[in-house]
Amino acid sequence: MSKPEMVRWCGSRGACDIDNESGTVKSFHNSTVALPSCLVPYGKKAYFEMEVVSRGKTIQAGWATLALERSGHDEHSMVGMHYGSWGVDGVGQMTHGDGKEGPYDCGWTEGDVVGLAVDLVGNGAIYFSLNGKWDEPNGVLFSGDLYGIEKGVFPVCSCCEGSKVVFNFGASPFKFSAPDASFKPVHDFKGHDWETPWNDYNQTKNFGLINMEVPTRQQESGGAVIQRWIGSANSCALDLDSHVLSTYKYATIAVPTCTVPFGSKGYYEIEILQCVDFGVAGWAGPGLEQASEDAHYGLGDVPASWGITGTGEDPEYPCRWKKGDVIGMAVDLAGAKQSIHISVNGSFSAPNGQALQDMFDTDLGLFPAASVCAGSKCVFNFGERAFKFTPPDASFEAVLKFKGTDWEASVAKFNDRKAKAVDRVERAQQQQGGAVVRRWIGGVGSCSVDQDSGAVATYELATVAVPGCLVPAGAKAYYEVEVLYDKGIVFAGYATEGLARRGEAEAEEDDLYVGSAPGSWGVNGAMDPAKWGDGEAGEYPCQWAKRDIVGLAVDLSGKGSLHVTVNGKADAPNGLMFSELPGADKGVFPACSLFPGFLCRFNFGETPFKFAPPTADFKPVVSFKDKEREAAAQAADDARAAVETA
Repeated sequence: MSKPEMVRWCGSRGACDIDNESGTVKSFHNSTVALPSCLVPYGKKAYFEMEVVSRGKTIQAGWATLALERSGHDEHSMVGMHYGSWGVDGVGQMTHGDGKEGPYDCGWTEGDVVGLAVDLVGNGAIYFSLNGKWDEPNGVLFSGDLYGIEKGVFPVCSCCEGSKVVFNFGASPFKFSAPDASFKPVHDFKGHDWETPWNDYNQTKNFGLINMEVPTRQQESGGAVIQRWIGSANSCALDLDSHVLSTYKYATIAVPTCTVPFGSKGYYEIEILQCVDFGVAGWAGPGLEQASEDAHYGLGDVPASWGITGTGEDPEYPCRWKKGDVIGMAVDLAGAKQSIHISVNGSFSAPNGQALQDMFDTDLGLFPAASVCAGSKCVFNFGERAFKFTPPDASFEAVLKFKGTDWEASVAKFNDRKAKAVDRVERAQQQQGGAVVRRWIGGVGSCSVDQDSGAVATYELATVAVPGCLVPAGAKAYYEVEVLYDKGIVFAGYATEGLARRGEAEAEEDDLYVGSAPGSWGVNGAMDPAKWGDGEAGEYPCQWAKRDIVGLAVDLSGKGSLHVTVNGKADAPNGLMFSELPGADKGVFPACSLFPGFLCRFNFGETPFKFAPPTADFKPVVSFKDKEREAAAQAADDARAAVETA
């Protein structure tokens, strides 16, 4: 009886040696072998065995669909670490299925025979045995809602250097029995043409900005046009007959031609057909940049976008979306404070309802967008069909009604505004008599300040500063930072003139932000909390959250010191951050370095502080505003602008 042929599915040439006659696989580097020619079709049951001859750091065996990507690199996702595949590591003692892991209280050693069985009847189940025993911790380890099993699965095994295993797919008698007689040897399914469906599968993944067939056909159908916004060409696919969107990698989709204009209200629905973790759903403005490559960021991670995630892990939204749920997304751009509302299966009751409000840069409108995790399937309804549930009230209209938006013009307007924003706002702040926030380090368009709300957003790494409010030696000053969005990194603090003004091309790697350059001190309580002072790093085990008010107080009496409060509290780990500020005897001014994804609002004392300074002798930063310094700073800004726009 001829034996089926295993193939190297992942790993570089020479990463493993496959002897199909004996069924032996020996690994020299990280590699994954597979038997796609014995694909077990949906509705069938199959079984095979694997004997452990020698074990390296990992032997991860199981089953996979064609969704398991092929790779010619040693660094790749092993079986189970990618959706559409399920495996058990009997060396590391972990289960891996659809990208999630769990404990496996069973270790494999040399001479052990592992039995692997799959039941593709109904929702599916995957079994494991050790030396013929199917009882715990073995038995059924994966069941229900297994991604993609309707197209069949095949045996697969990932191994690290030093591993050697022998497979028996049924060409010779098994050493142990399958769960029952209905399970057939994998060998019985030999002869499957896997290359044709593999090629077809990959062709369906090419969707969006590169393959324009899908948007063109959507346009012809009269419906909303879904575009791949962030992600590579094969990250997602749209079935035009069923309207099902499938994701193969993390991808962001958007519907910019149905932008809800400022002053209006819009609504759309998402029905979740399958998900590991669905991802983030919401709305975006023209500032959400497109990227035709794989990215780990998505909706809500960068300015000009707002999203809600249904993983159940966000304390502000402890709701987990699941298969069959219909998510309603509503945006209100007509109210005094723009807001986003969410429903699950028609319920706007807590924890659903109003999710976000008082958003920034919405006057150019918002369009539907979603960042969807690999392994998800969903159907969007923008109003092409009757909604399954109702919006918050009758004033919310189907997004499709707004079809026809010239979103490219909106992007052009946004980019023009972004390039001019800091200069425009600086002059407005000057006229209003408040502290003037200036772009200190970073290129044109790297940051912007909203004149009305005072919110500061960054699109690239940028440092803003208030050089016109120099706190002199012997004085004490205080200002507040309100956290509006906490996905990025921020270093807020004070700086001396040693933190020199630079354009993007002039900035050095080691002095891009407050605290890393000599003569500056900053604290970051967003992502990766830390404090930096005068070029030295230190620990700051405090995580700021959205709506927190961070107080920054500087005392230039004596050797100088910097103090931090969060919502008025100065107890550890807040309080005294730096007990000496070398060089601060010539004065310091507020400075803040912002990474993309962080949004905040400053109060230098133009309005009452939310919390009191450490003591009454700390004065608002704005009280140190000096007309001559402001004039000099403005002249420097004008000179730089002339060079940048030349």
